Amino acid sequence: MDSSDKESSTPSPEKEPTLNSSASKNLGAGDGTTLEEQYLTGYKLIGCLVAILSCLFLIGIDQTIIIPLLTIVGNQFGATEKIGWISSGFSFSLTVFTPFMGTFSMAFGRKQTLSVSVILFEAGSLVSALSNSMSMLIAGRVLTGLGGAGIQSISVIIASEITPISKRPIIMALVALSFSVSSTLGPIIGGAFASNVSWRWAFYINLPIGGVAVSLLFSFFNPPKPKGTFWEKCKKIDYFATFLICGGLIFILLALTLGSSMQYPWNSGIVISFFTIGGLLTVGFCIWNFKYSFNPLISKEVIKVIQINACAMTTGFAFAAFIAPTIYLSVYLQVVHEMTPMRTGIQILPTVIGVVLGSMFVGIFMRVTRYTKPFSVSAGILGPVGIGCLLLLRTHTTTSQMIGLFTPFGIVTGVASQVSFMSAQQKAPKVNGGLILTVTYMGFAKCLGATLTANLADTVFSTSLIRKINHLIQTEPDPIIASEIANLNPKSLLQSSKILFNFSNETIGIIKEEYNSSILNVLYMSLAFSIVAMISSLFHTNKRIPKDDKKSNIPNNSTDEA
Repeated sequence: MDSSDKESSTPSPEKEPTLNSSASKNLGAGDGTTLEEQYLTGYKLIGCLVAILSCLFLIGIDQTIIIPLLTIVGNQFGATEKIGWISSGFSFSLTVFTPFMGTFSMAFGRKQTLSVSVILFEAGSLVSALSNSMSMLIAGRVLTGLGGAGIQSISVIIASEITPISKRPIIMALVALSFSVSSTLGPIIGGAFASNVSWRWAFYINLPIGGVAVSLLFSFFNPPKPKGTFWEKCKKIDYFATFLICGGLIFILLALTLGSSMQYPWNSGIVISFFTIGGLLTVGFCIWNFKYSFNPLISKEVIKVIQINACAMTTGFAFAAFIAPTIYLSVYLQVVHEMTPMRTGIQILPTVIGVVLGSMFVGIFMRVTRYTKPFSVSAGILGPVGIGCLLLLRTHTTTSQMIGLFTPFGIVTGVASQVSFMSAQQKAPKVNGGLILTVTYMGFAKCLGATLTANLADTVFSTSLIRKINHLIQTEPDPIIASEIANLNPKSLLQSSKILFNFSNETIGIIKEEYNSSILNVLYMSLAFSIVAMISSLFHTNKRIPKDDKKSNIPNNSTDEA
């Protein structure tokens, strides 16, 4: 436990942390400017917030809008076996390039980095929308993920810098709300496009939103320009470290994707080779970054803070516990309950409402009480409860029962999605660019959790379904049903669930039970992730958010040191 962080519930006035300490005034933003020079107020603050929230909405919706479209796209291009790469291509580049973005923004500026990222994201979306083959679509998704890495990191960095920390809980609540709601609305919008227009509109929709975001960004966000010439800025980037971490993550994620998609066995030469190469490159990155790098991508000062590592672990595992159910609830509704993509989206609305309520209330409470840890621990404890509600889903669960089971999951997600980021920022090292490096580190943990759990969820679901169907074929006592499924290839069910409806109603009911059971195994994995997040939340800082006391000149000491 973070015993060094303990403070009295009624601290004396002289020990209250305040914003106007001399240390915080002179703290650098990492690009030659100071933190106070980044603050915005009035209409500029509102315009900038709308811009970055629009950017985060793009990222959130893009991760899940494709869920109802995968089978449709695979059938159209005749490449159902490659549909996993539509999601993996995006998450690959999103995760791989996230660590690089914090350092890049310190060298070239937040506004410039975010603008370029949005342009790359828009270009990738346009390529995806116009694609005439699966390979072209996957390439577009990779480009979209590259832009997404910058959008996700820099948007949160800007949101953290444009207001003092005392006002930041409300800002971070809006950030979490935008991302969580868009992630949950993704399947609804994707289902509507799939049912009524075309799957291509799932990518076209990004273009106007991105255009509005960039316009607002240029209109309202004009921070001081980073110091130095172009070549001096280029020299601030550690290209060798970037190569090592990008290469290591690419090989590890490729190995996970190839193994989880069952293209290659886990003990095949190519999977083992990729794991080995990726592991060596990652070890090489750690040695170079922490021992030799002149400008580390991951700061030693950040890594040395136990509470920040605890926050990163909480964020990674909590988001992992969120993303797997989000994906497989759509499978549950469309296959087990035979809902259309549009109906599936509507049925998930209770989760969206829960996210909204959780995000807004925790932001307000953190602002009023100035505490973060009670909410971190509460979200950690309630996380397994939310997943536990989903574990009650069965083939006969009614739509009204689903509302009651989905809502707690949404509320917990809304609370957990922002508290860890806020807690980590309180412990950001007091060094040049410490806040940026902390936020980037947290964003990397979140992306890594999402990417790894998507692959692991696919592995758990596919292996469970294949094993259960094979067992059913071998042990089914009813001779009529046994003859129906005798020649059933379990892998064909993974490629297209439409095969399920070629059988009699009795057989369909039995196979649906196996589908439901396999989805529950994915949820059990998410339950384990949420328990890890709960344990790590106990090690968050006990510090309170500083008061917004403009008249105080008292230095940050005592309660603000641990």
